[in-house]
Amino acid sequence: MTVTADRDASSLAEHLSSLVAAHPDVIRVYSTHSTPSDLISRAITVITPSHTPPPVRVSETSAGTTITVLVGVSSERAATDICREIYGDVANEAASAGLTAPVSISITIASID
Repeated sequence: MTVTADRDASSLAEHLSSLVAAHPDVIRVYSTHSTPSDLISRAITVITPSHTPPPVRVSETSAGTTITVLVGVSSERAATDICREIYGDVANEAASAGLTAPVSISITIASID
């Protein structure tokens, strides 16, 4: 699927995964892939050992593009503030990548350490 003229969903997901992981308060980026998706990814990994799906999910449907992020964060700052910052970073990158509305961005804090 074409997400933008320059990036497909997988390429954008890899880029966003790196962006989110680089946030100073993010301790871990968890996979957002569902069990069936994980099973498919594991099968692909057996065939292509270098394949590992990025933890951030970018999916495109007729309703628009959805970006899903699941992170563990530091307890040194309010999780809501960290979540807002990550949302802003992802939204800016999505806009820079040329994504147009409707774009849905979901940031979930899975753990606070």
